[in-house]
Amino acid sequence: GYCMREIYGTNWTEIKQDDLESTFNEWSVNKQFILGDDVTGNEARTFADKLKHLITRKENRINRKFLPTYVVPDCVNYLFTSQQPDAFFLEDGDRRFFVHEVTCDPLSPAFYHDLEDWIIKGDHGRNHLHYYLLHLPLGDFDPRDKAPMTAAKAAMTSIGRSDLAQWVAELQEN
Repeated sequence: GYCMREIYGTNWTEIKQDDLESTFNEWSVNKQFILGDDVTGNEARTFADKLKHLITRKENRINRKFLPTYVVPDCVNYLFTSQQPDAFFLEDGDRRFFVHEVTCDPLSPAFYHDLEDWIIKGDHGRNHLHYYLLHLPLGDFDPRDKAPMTAAKAAMTSIGRSDLAQWVAELQEN
């Protein structure tokens, strides 16, 4: 997410749980990439519904304190990070969320220092990463299609189920 900050510049921001739960959303003004660091929607269905709307809406109603609201096109890409396997409540058949679990050990501190030097402290790394992402072959990828199922997404979905819903899912599966 922080590497993307170097590509998006002022159109990037980082938010926390409190920002998402607030009725004010000035943090989204003129943003195209938002990193939600350590956000956990846990098992709250209302929060899950809010997130679903947030990541698929076409327009964003900006609500700033003491100012009239206004509508702008929504061009935001979100990356949410969490250390919790049940960070979000996902329904069976969810089509919006792609869940990736990092299962390897952290790399050496030297790697992260070198990455920071390459991406952040000089223009070349940022430009190389941007070029790479722009020219990455995506095959038949369709951004309107449902997000791929991963083992991490299946686990997150399972963890969020009630006992009865889990029993029904296991009954269907077996």
